Amino acid sequence: TLDDTHGPLSQFFVIMEHVMRHGLKARKNLIAMALKKDFWAVIESLEKESHECREIVQSARSLPGIKSGIGRGRAWLRLAMMQKKLADYMTLLVNKREIIDEWYEPFAVLAGEEGVVIAGLLVGLNVVDCNLCMKGDSLDNQMGVIDYSLFLKEGNYLERPPGSTEDAKAMFDAPEDPNYTILLDQKAYLEERNLKLQSTITDLTRKLESAERANAKLATELAESQTEILTLQVHRGRLEQERDETSASHEIKLKNAMSDIKTERETYVQSRTGLNVMYLDVQKQLEAERKAREESEKDVALQMTMREECQTAMKLLEKDIHEKQDLVIALRKQLEDVKKLNLNMHKKQQTAEDQVKTKE
Repeated sequence: TLDDTHGPLSQFFVIMEHVMRHGLKARKNLIAMALKKDFWAVIESLEKESHECREIVQSARSLPGIKSGIGRGRAWLRLAMMQKKLADYMTLLVNKREIIDEWYEPFAVLAGEEGVVIAGLLVGLNVVDCNLCMKGDSLDNQMGVIDYSLFLKEGNYLERPPGSTEDAKAMFDAPEDPNYTILLDQKAYLEERNLKLQSTITDLTRKLESAERANAKLATELAESQTEILTLQVHRGRLEQERDETSASHEIKLKNAMSDIKTERETYVQSRTGLNVMYLDVQKQLEAERKAREESEKDVALQMTMREECQTAMKLLEKDIHEKQDLVIALRKQLEDVKKLNLNMHKKQQTAEDQVKTKE
């Protein structure tokens, strides 16, 4: 386990700080121009990209005693190193071209191919265990100077601090035992594989929950649609019954009116007395009956229109139900695919574990 007293590790954080600050764009206002080398704003832009990024940024922001943005940025680098996820966060930053274009100049290290190379090289640090101090004063006031003596060969004329070469070799040289190197590579690979599997399982679980919620919502909407259909069917039956009753009543009234007219005509033929008065009365009654019949026909036409509208609404509801059923079937198929994918991933993980056990 490495701590703050390890010289090469401290120099690594200094180099990473220079990489993060290289090519930062200058802001137009005075405050931002004074802080143009503060890369904390770049890290904050990663906060909304994933849940893990949000958690580590919030952790760095809530550390006590840290007052400056550069201090929070240094704390973020150390937290990511202790979590063994610095390579993941740097890969995410390099792949987000909109963030790179917003905060960095085209000549910046992270804006070119060197950024991808650096993110790939950081994967090897996932096998290093670190226990680092997070004091606010030390992070706010650190001097970011690179000690190049760690990287010079033996016999160079420049002076080197005692023990710096041995620390550099202990940091960067591989052990002489080839089996130990193979075990370290396998451990790094398994840790990366585990992280990817955990991320995939989390995404699949989230998608499954979303599909289940959508399925429950569709089932509720289907039940409501069926209830509405039953209500419309009952209402249509009532309208048809009312229409039949109204037609029968109008027919009876019409027959009665015709009978009255016939009787009055016979009476008129038999007796010419009061012919004009009776004729006027009959004419008035006929006009009233005609109006009543027209009103009845209008009511019947209105009921027919309402019936056609009900039928159209039923057809639309049936079409909507079929579409929702198709959607439910598609969601179930997606759920089965997710389950198959989970099973395949579990089998692959089991196979990888068996291979590791076999190698051990």
